[in-house]
Amino acid sequence: YAVGREKIFADLSSHRKLLKSIMLYGFLVGVPVSVAYTWSSMAGEPLGRVAHSIFYLLSVYPMGFAYAAGFSLLFDRSPEGRGWLLLTKPGRMACTNYLSQSLIGVILFYGIGFGLGGKVDLLGTELIALGVYAFQIGFSALWMKYFRFGPVEWVSRMLTYGQKLPLRK
Repeated sequence: YAVGREKIFADLSSHRKLLKSIMLYGFLVGVPVSVAYTWSSMAGEPLGRVAHSIFYLLSVYPMGFAYAAGFSLLFDRSPEGRGWLLLTKPGRMACTNYLSQSLIGVILFYGIGFGLGGKVDLLGTELIALGVYAFQIGFSALWMKYFRFGPVEWVSRMLTYGQKLPLRK
């Protein structure tokens, strides 16, 4: 609410100092607490479930703010950069990609699919996640070449507007 009220994203350049502070303090708090959370996960929650949950809470928000501030600073440096173009197509079908990530995860990691959940270490899981996202970037670019919306976004718009909308370009 505060970010919207202060119009921080509307004028990134005038908020660079604030964004740098948010990124710095977010990482200063988030990284060590994330390490504690990871240790707690791998050690079987030796300090108990409550402490484990507190580690999660105190790591995820600072890290999220730090990432958002960092990406905002990067975008402010080169808003027309080619790297941002990679994110436009998946962004236009964000709900489809979000739901398909869950479906792909279930197929890859649970017993109804390949059952990799207990067989892949943390690094392997991260590499799989990056591979899935890379696939989604390519698929989204191909899909958006021929269609106006992602499939879930199309259905959602039709339900919202109460009429059939053209899908093909």
